[in-house]
Amino acid sequence: MPLRLAREGVLLDLRVHPRATRDLFTGVTTRPGDRPRLGVRVRSAPVEGAANEAVCRLVAEALGVARTRVCLVSGDKSRDKTVVVSVDEDLVRAWLRSRQGGDA
Repeated sequence: MPLRLAREGVLLDLRVHPRATRDLFTGVTTRPGDRPRLGVRVRSAPVEGAANEAVCRLVAEALGVARTRVCLVSGDKSRDKTVVVSVDEDLVRAWLRSRQGGDA
């Protein structure tokens, strides 16, 4: 799973594709030598933090939490990003499991 625990909450490792036709999650992928990452497509362009904001907003909406509970912690200018979500680990695990059934 593309998650790890941290003092602040749950770290989610993401692989982001900006300038998509719609905002959605594409499933978990693993590249050789890297940890699993949840694919995310966002319509926003990677200009002035717009794609980063779109990613945080999408994660918050998907988990049903306030946008302020999701914060980018690494990958500001990279497709590989990590966000921390200030929620219980079980909520994120259950959500990830539900995503594997389709449109994950």
